[in-house]
Amino acid sequence: MVDAVREDLLRLHAALMLFNHYIFDVDGTLVDSGGGIIYARTAALNSVGIDTDPSKLKEVAFGPSMREILATLIPNEEKRSYAETTFRSAYDTTGILLSQVHPGIEDLLFRIRHAGGTISFLSANNKVVISRLLRMHRLMNPNELVMTSQGLTSHLSKAELLKQHVHQIGTVSGVVVIGDTEADFHAAEVTGVKFVGAGYGFRGVQFLRDVGARVVADSPSHLTRLLFG
Repeated sequence: MVDAVREDLLRLHAALMLFNHYIFDVDGTLVDSGGGIIYARTAALNSVGIDTDPSKLKEVAFGPSMREILATLIPNEEKRSYAETTFRSAYDTTGILLSQVHPGIEDLLFRIRHAGGTISFLSANNKVVISRLLRMHRLMNPNELVMTSQGLTSHLSKAELLKQHVHQIGTVSGVVVIGDTEADFHAAEVTGVKFVGAGYGFRGVQFLRDVGARVVADSPSHLTRLLFG
């Protein structure tokens, strides 16, 4: 009896799904990793003699990658490399442990998967770091794709990564990007896919609306309602 009810619920979820392919930003959208990111970025900048106020650093900490931040602050390539290495070490050892999954996200991912939707992940961060974060919080299944801007030999924007992925899917129909920054919105916009803003993330509801997002969730539960109609 319980199994029958469960199957009925899953069929209902599938009927209510508005999309087939769900592409999630990670930091801020699925996971509140703000404290860990600020901790690691502060350590990185301090390692090359740049004093930082964590409260001020928060204003630029989310959206651009650490590599992009360092490129604007440190002209010396050797110092930039050292700071980036320090950031990775600080985040890998301590920062990542400060992250927490937003309440309701695990249920949302469960509903999508069991209704037959596909999930992939899109991040401006390093692939090793993001994959570890997703595995640590048990948010990723083994067959799901992780797309990251920072590869071993190349650096692609989120828009470039998304265009490649949508090309592999073969259509923009039924594809939605869920993210919390202007980079996520821009990637969806130039690729021609739908975008739903995670207004509970780093940038906030009003910021996402100001950059052009028409649909913005103010909580993970609101996000679930938006995605399932």
